[in-house]
Amino acid sequence: MPPRSRKVRKALRATPEELKAALDHELGRESGVQFFKSTEISNVLREEIWAILEDISGLLRTSSFGWNVQEKEEEVFHPDGRLMVLFLDSHEPENRGRVAGFCSFRFEQDEDDIIYCYELHVERSGRGNGVGGLLIAHLETTARIWGMSKIFLTCLNSNPRAFAFYTRHGQVNHHA
Repeated sequence: MPPRSRKVRKALRATPEELKAALDHELGRESGVQFFKSTEISNVLREEIWAILEDISGLLRTSSFGWNVQEKEEEVFHPDGRLMVLFLDSHEPENRGRVAGFCSFRFEQDEDDIIYCYELHVERSGRGNGVGGLLIAHLETTARIWGMSKIFLTCLNSNPRAFAFYTRHGQVNHHA
């Protein structure tokens, strides 16, 4: 791993509260999301995130990546990882506070300082309601705030709906 730049080291030192405050300040309003260190979340939140991941695991099982529970847990809950979570603000008490969608990411250095988005998923009942667009917009703003030059992510060829989503939101397709 190459040595980390000053910007990446600074971003990695930022607390979840500092990430949220910077985003809210940049937006000039409450963003509606919460940030967490991937290793410092409650068991309840971890289970909700995992349930959303298992919901899409069929796409991974048939891809070249495959579905390996241990590898996926290590990736999503990595010590340098951050989670951006949007919770439901529901009038139904049983749904209030449940995860509407989340993004798992890390500040990293490749050729440039980047945010690598490992996962961005919306709970099944919330798809098509702007949750994913809000998460990607907030991730782009977070990248800009912390001086990251771009966002890297991987989209499965077997998921044309996600590919269309990322294209609509300005993510560029690069083939290796």
